[in-house]
Amino acid sequence: MKRTWLAVVVAGLLAGSLSAQMGGKETLAVSTVGATQALKEDMNKRGMGAAFARVLESLDQHLVVSLAQTKKFIVVGRKGVLKDVLAEQDMGNSGLVNAGTAPEAGQLKGAKYTLTATMDSFLENREYATFGEGRKMKRRFQISAQAVIVDTTTGEIFDSANVQLDKIDIVDLPANVSETDAGSRTDELMPVLGRELAEKIAAITVSSVSPVKVIDIEDEKVLTLNRGASLFSEGDVIELYGASKTITDPDTGEAIKRKGKLVGQARITSVEPAYSQAELTVNNGVKVGCLATKLLVPKE
Repeated sequence: MKRTWLAVVVAGLLAGSLSAQMGGKETLAVSTVGATQALKEDMNKRGMGAAFARVLESLDQHLVVSLAQTKKFIVVGRKGVLKDVLAEQDMGNSGLVNAGTAPEAGQLKGAKYTLTATMDSFLENREYATFGEGRKMKRRFQISAQAVIVDTTTGEIFDSANVQLDKIDIVDLPANVSETDAGSRTDELMPVLGRELAEKIAAITVSSVSPVKVIDIEDEKVLTLNRGASLFSEGDVIELYGASKTITDPDTGEAIKRKGKLVGQARITSVEPAYSQAELTVNNGVKVGCLATKLLVPKE
C-alpha cells in the first residue's frame, strides 16, 4: 500500500491536545485516490482523459472533507501539508522560534486505520430527444470504486467494499448549439460526481469502523442514534439488531462477522447534525448498544 497520504488537517502538530478533546475516536489516514491502469488507458482512448482527471481530483479533495465532517474520526494530515508541518518543526529547532511555542518533532499522531480508494469503472451513456424548442441530451453516469480499510496495527484488511454511483444529467441543446458546445456543463458536472462518490465512500467507512448504534432509550420507545444528518432523514425506517457475532468458516479458517438477531424496527422522527431520534414500531428486545441499519425501501 502506498504511504503517501492526503492532507486534511494541519493539526498534526496538535495531535496530543486533539486526542484529549476527541476522546476515543479512531485515527484515520486517507491514501491519495487513484484509478486502475486499465481504466486510465480506456478513458484516454475515449478522449475523456481530462474529464476523468477532474473527477479524480474532486474525489481526492472531497473524500477527506467528507470524512472530517462526519466527526467520527481524527483524520490525520500526511500529504501536502506534511511539508509545511515539517518545515515548521525545522524552524522550531532552528532557535528562531520561542521554545515555549515551537512544535516538537516526533509528536505527529499515527493512524489506526488507512483508507485507500481506487476507481475501476467509469461509464457514460447518452440519449437524445428532439422537442420544438430544441434538443435534450440525457447522460447517465455509472461509476464504481474499491474502498479498502486496513488496520495498521496488524496490516490486515479490516473491511472492503465496492462503492457505486449512478447519476443522470439532462443537458439542453438548443437548435443552434452542438453537442460539443455543451462542454461547460461537463466541466461543472465532473467535480459533482467526485463529491458524491466521496460522500458515499465516507458513509461506508464510518459504518464499517463506527457502526450506527442505539445510545439511549427514553420512555421505552424513543431511541437516540449516534448518527445524524449525514445518514438519516426524517421518515427513514431502520431495523435494529442485537450484538454481532464472529464465526469461523471450518473449510477456510476465515473469520466471518455476521450481524446479530433482528430485534426491532423504528422510524426516524428528528435529525440533528450529530445524532438522530427514532420511535420504535417493533420491539423484541431493543436495548442500548443495538446496531441499526437504514432500509433503502421502507417496509409497510
